[in-house]
Amino acid sequence: MASGLTLSDQQVETLAVEGFLWKMTRILTQSDPKAGPVLDTAEGRQTLRQQYERARGYGLEAERDLGRYIVTAWTMGIDFDRRFPAMSQILNDPALSPTDKADAVERTALTLFALLAEGRKDGAA
Repeated sequence: MASGLTLSDQQVETLAVEGFLWKMTRILTQSDPKAGPVLDTAEGRQTLRQQYERARGYGLEAERDLGRYIVTAWTMGIDFDRRFPAMSQILNDPALSPTDKADAVERTALTLFALLAEGRKDGAA
């Protein structure tokens, strides 16, 4: 008689979240060398987990949508959803689907970065 390991739904969910966060750490580290030393600490992992939970709180569920939120938080600051009124409006809009929210957050961040880069080319600070 073979005995197998049985995992609860909670354990499976925890493993899935940890796998996703590990994947996000790898993605962030590959695109930003400064991410590794930060995310390899207990505090960094906790911050990443908090961003995941925040994204879930806005209704984001799909890995791609969660990932776009986390990348935006890394690039714009962990409180981007509170500091930028447009981001807050997007994320709290009940008429938008989770993917529409992630799309709009990503487009808004890219637009802001493009405007900042354009300003630098023009000599603005």
